[in-house]
Amino acid sequence: MTAQPDSSSPNSRPCIDTRIGLASTNGNEALYQRLLQMFENGQHDVALRFRVAQAQGDAVGAMRLVHNLRTSASTLGMMAVGDVAFSLETACREGVSDPAVYATLLADLERALAPVLVALRSARENPRPATRSDPPRSD
Repeated sequence: MTAQPDSSSPNSRPCIDTRIGLASTNGNEALYQRLLQMFENGQHDVALRFRVAQAQGDAVGAMRLVHNLRTSASTLGMMAVGDVAFSLETACREGVSDPAVYATLLADLERALAPVLVALRSARENPRPATRSDPPRSD
């Protein structure tokens, strides 16, 4: 069971446990926000890139994609995404050849990832006002 995120954070959705993410950055909010933005920019199309890698017979590349997704999602507090990515990574590592298994897992991944991307986009488009503990913004 994951802890509930801080409801005052724009990233406080059930799909992102900000306490886990902030713990991974030793409470550095600015770093955590940069990592969330990097996640959004780098992982928004991961399911498509996985499908392309598989279609090209690049099993190692496909596994690398979901491994990177799993580690970054779990580190940032996106536990449902990390769990599905782990299942996909395991299927790749074990050499599962049934396309139906991958289709199901990719659908699960897209369902888990969609609310995360919505939350990240919303937080980016509607940033919360700086508080005294926030460093000044340089943008």
